[in-house]
Amino acid sequence: MSFSDILRYIIPALSAAVLLRCALPLLLNGGRGQRTLAILETPQKGPIELTSLENTVGRSLTSDIRIKSPSVAPVQGAIIGTTGGQWTVYDLKGDGAVYLRGKRVKGSAALEDGDRIRFGTVETVFSLPAEEEEENNPRAAFMPQILLTLLIISVYLASGGAPGVLFLFAAELILSWASFFMSRLMEKPAETETLAFLAVTLGFGAIASSDPSVCYKEALCLAAGVLFYWGLCVLMEEPRRAELFRLPAGLLGLGLLALALVSAPTILGAKNWIKLGFISFQPSELVKAAFVFAGSAPLLKTLDHRRNIAFVVFSALCVLALAAMGDFGTALVFFCAYLVMAFMRSGSFGTLFASVSGTVLAAFLAVLAKPYIAQRFSTWGHAWEAFNEGGYQQTRTMIASASGGLFGLGIGQGWFKSVFAADTDMVFGLIAEEQGLICAFCAVFAILALAASCVNTVAASRGAFYAISSCAAATVMLTQLALNVFGSLDILPFTGVTFPFVSKGGTSLIASWALLAFIKAASARWEGGSAE
Repeated sequence: MSFSDILRYIIPALSAAVLLRCALPLLLNGGRGQRTLAILETPQKGPIELTSLENTVGRSLTSDIRIKSPSVAPVQGAIIGTTGGQWTVYDLKGDGAVYLRGKRVKGSAALEDGDRIRFGTVETVFSLPAEEEEENNPRAAFMPQILLTLLIISVYLASGGAPGVLFLFAAELILSWASFFMSRLMEKPAETETLAFLAVTLGFGAIASSDPSVCYKEALCLAAGVLFYWGLCVLMEEPRRAELFRLPAGLLGLGLLALALVSAPTILGAKNWIKLGFISFQPSELVKAAFVFAGSAPLLKTLDHRRNIAFVVFSALCVLALAAMGDFGTALVFFCAYLVMAFMRSGSFGTLFASVSGTVLAAFLAVLAKPYIAQRFSTWGHAWEAFNEGGYQQTRTMIASASGGLFGLGIGQGWFKSVFAADTDMVFGLIAEEQGLICAFCAVFAILALAASCVNTVAASRGAFYAISSCAAATVMLTQLALNVFGSLDILPFTGVTFPFVSKGGTSLIASWALLAFIKAASARWEGGSAE
């Protein structure tokens, strides 16, 4: 057995090991390792630990702290804290049914340890927890990073020793370890970014095989994406600091879309790219993070009807701009994220129904006005009937995916890389052919694990902003993943969106890391709660 044959088996094994070691703590631990920020003693349920900075109080099932009493409104009040340890009680109903230290709360009042709060006729006691010594498990924390390091080296060895390829994987190795130590500095588990680096490694293996000339650019974009990621993580550590950037982010997003509409050339029916000198970028990719940032909001602002209307208008402008650019795949991604954010902000199924109804009508009118839109979906489900025409890419993807088997033909040994957009829109087929179906599914499940982890963290996230933004970011990733993989396999219409972290493209890679920051920031787990 040759060295290249050994690597064909080592790479899938290491990929599966990294995936399992990082995904299981995210999926199974859920609330393990959450910090208790405050305690509210209630007569009905005893002491309730507050692990979120924003907590609604009322008799409704949707309230974070439920008090079953007819004297309490469905959403009576809120207890909100800051990362600095300052807590405030709010009377959201405004009916004077919230009392602090025997005095009626008018709007809001600052809380102190041991304060008695009365909601209606029910008296509760607010207290701060005693500080506990944190326990870390550095040996368990190092394990996924060592596995990832071995995977990066293995993929590099399998992909050849060109200078650009060496620079690409060396840069990734340095950035992955720097990210690991940054996570430890912030007292957070490193599984989130390690899963992202797993997907990046498999994607870089495909890029090194199909287009080694872009390795230097991809390495620089990875560095920019990781720096952007950690910058956003630090920014969002303090909710009030993050709140200051929501409006600028929204205006920046609209500005980028307007710039693309005005100045971007039409390429393959869409105005996606802007070129400034020797730099070209895709505005719609960068707007994804701005859209999530601007659409998320703290608890008190989600209860403001006027602000929710402003969010609907902002979302409509973004989706309409993307449709006018001809980028219908990205428009669909934005719309799915909008539905999640709209429901989490309002809790109203009526809002979702009206949004979906309006979108279906708009899509029907668009097809009537521009028949070429319908032609793009004419081969959906009939790719084999148009083997050398409209279904050319999809049929080749399916053939390549099957021909690689579980362990692949070896990096650089496949033929699929010669197909147009093999390392972008059809990258699942390229990985499956050369690195094997195990690696291709590891890339898929890495994104699924990141998205599924939001289900565990959202209930105990530090506030509404973190819950909404993480779920919206996960929705963007999941929608892109489904459209890319299922579209290339003719299960869904082919829309040409990228595979997060995996597809070639600097702007897409930077945007993926920016979205990951919302998932990381929402995590309530700390390093001492990492799985052993």
